[in-house]
Amino acid sequence: MRQNRLRRLAAVQTPFVLAAAFVFNACQNSSTSSDNRPVTVEPSFLYNDDWKTPDSLTWAIGDSSHQAVESQSITSTQFSARFTIDQPTKDTVYMGVWVAGMRIARISFLEEGSSNKLKLLSAKYDSVARAILLLCPAKADRNRDTLLARYTRGLVDATTGFEGFPKSCPVGIDTAAVLRRSLAYAIRKGIALQTMAETWLLPLDTIGARALAPELLSKGLVTAAQLSKALPPYPIRMTKSAALASAPVPGGDVVGLSGVFAWEAGRVIKPGFQVRTANGVDRSNFHFVDSRTGRPVDTARLVFPGDTTFDLSGALALQLDSSAPAGLDTLVVTLADGNGHSAQGRVVFRVTKPTAPKIVLSSSKDTSVPNSTRKIWVSASVTDSFGPHTFKIQSKTISGSPYGDSVILEVGRNDIALEACNQAKLCSRDTLKVVRAPAVGDTIAPALVRVSPRSDTAHAPESRSFPV
Repeated sequence: MRQNRLRRLAAVQTPFVLAAAFVFNACQNSSTSSDNRPVTVEPSFLYNDDWKTPDSLTWAIGDSSHQAVESQSITSTQFSARFTIDQPTKDTVYMGVWVAGMRIARISFLEEGSSNKLKLLSAKYDSVARAILLLCPAKADRNRDTLLARYTRGLVDATTGFEGFPKSCPVGIDTAAVLRRSLAYAIRKGIALQTMAETWLLPLDTIGARALAPELLSKGLVTAAQLSKALPPYPIRMTKSAALASAPVPGGDVVGLSGVFAWEAGRVIKPGFQVRTANGVDRSNFHFVDSRTGRPVDTARLVFPGDTTFDLSGALALQLDSSAPAGLDTLVVTLADGNGHSAQGRVVFRVTKPTAPKIVLSSSKDTSVPNSTRKIWVSASVTDSFGPHTFKIQSKTISGSPYGDSVILEVGRNDIALEACNQAKLCSRDTLKVVRAPAVGDTIAPALVRVSPRSDTAHAPESRSFPV
């Protein structure tokens, strides 16, 4: 059964393997040794296409990292290699076939039964690597810079065989470098990127291209004139990304927005706002407020004829109902004209259900003090995930953290009230009980003795006469 399965596996070949043969010579005295001693193998491989000629070879067992072979011999029609496996294995053993740091093929084989022989399974060539190498027929072109240049041009010019970037990018090629060089090549062509982006094979829109453009300019890969021609100012655009001043809280205060839009003069601009949740647009729990009036936003009074910019700061804020559901949401601000042009600003934020703050006293909660203690310093801190918050001691608002105040004590029990409230209007209250002892030996209430007059009296008004 096992032999039949191996024969079926050995029959697997790819369209690009026209002629292949493997010879594995075990360098041990016995080919059927069952011990765990190292096994040295010497594979060789035949090919009849010039582009398949490698310059380096690697090997690995299973998912382990590839390592260079111990020795190799490469001609225009065949390569051979030598490497040592630590011990016989039943895992798949892979060989990597490389050109200028790009892997063009992966060859897999298995140990046959319990012997030291290795059985060829397949030789799989990378179709994109093949497309690149076919554009580099000269031996002098088989270097890393030329391969990268051919790849980037193929992606921009939508050459057949280059589809699927970045997932299809051959192993060994830096996808970030490909993206930068492809964009630089596209900009130097002198064609508007908005036109090229309709056909190129890059996962990049014009907004992404604008984000990368300053780096290309600073590195001298493109000129300012080329950049201006390839990326002319869009009729409506964001010049400063949208952002929220803080995380919105259900039932909490309004949270300001920031960000700047700009557009060409003479356009009639209409703004729009929404919050998209996992269940779609939610207009019942998320409300946009005019920061200048505190009232629901009136889009007709945000942008006026003659304006060419719109600054969200100080103009727009977001407020959440107490029933706003927890989750990850996206705030979207859109400015559009009547000619199909628009620009969007997006802010991703997380809504978390608020909880009341927690008061943490610096000393024990209840205590007793001697009569000589007329005042006590009360100190506490507040832990709160939904700040800012306010803190009061005996109805007196205290600023700063940790919070503290001096409280006058009466003889006997004193209940000192503490209160902390956060912006979600949730409050926590606590009471510190302090008992002040009476004076030593003083157990009789004081007596009041009248000195003068000793009793209640009534006096008639005194009569006097004055000369007229």
